[in-house]
Amino acid sequence: MTDGTEYLTRLKRFEDFYLTLVIICAALCVGGAVVAILLNLTVGILVAVTGAVLYALLSPRRAYSLLGLRLKNVRGGINVTRADCKDGDTVFVPDRIMWADVTSIEDGAFASEKNSKVLFIHLPATLEHIGKDVLGEHAERVTVFFEGSESDWEKLLKETDFDGVTVMCSAPLPKLEKKKKGRAKKSETEVDL
Repeated sequence: MTDGTEYLTRLKRFEDFYLTLVIICAALCVGGAVVAILLNLTVGILVAVTGAVLYALLSPRRAYSLLGLRLKNVRGGINVTRADCKDGDTVFVPDRIMWADVTSIEDGAFASEKNSKVLFIHLPATLEHIGKDVLGEHAERVTVFFEGSESDWEKLLKETDFDGVTVMCSAPLPKLEKKKKGRAKKSETEVDL
């Protein structure tokens, strides 16, 4: 089982890329609106559309290349439509991608041939739905680590069948450490001279 260090590195790289992409695309859209108003409507529209196209093309490709996840934003939440292993025998599904919680895993998301060696799957407590046959043929040998409680897990099992799958509840996901603002507090053993 992978400890999650490589996954956290890739998640951080994706979040940095995504934030930069959003800033660039927003600047292009605002710049396009300004150009459209002040100078030329056609050129302004082209600049704004370029920003939207860049976002639409680059963010899903980068999410898949770094995290092995195909994502779809639905009503403020993130759906995982496909997850392929990037960490040897372990698949990680994060609880959040930038500003939105991961709330759903769609039918057959883990069933691809690329996951034939997957033994461990880490799932977040933010999930509200797990689709049918998400594991495909690989179900019998997979251990699922679920961040939520057993009662949270039971609520997710409405449509899917996890018979034969070992599920460990209350298993924390590896998390990115947030930078703390301000000065660090002095420990009790430190004394000002």
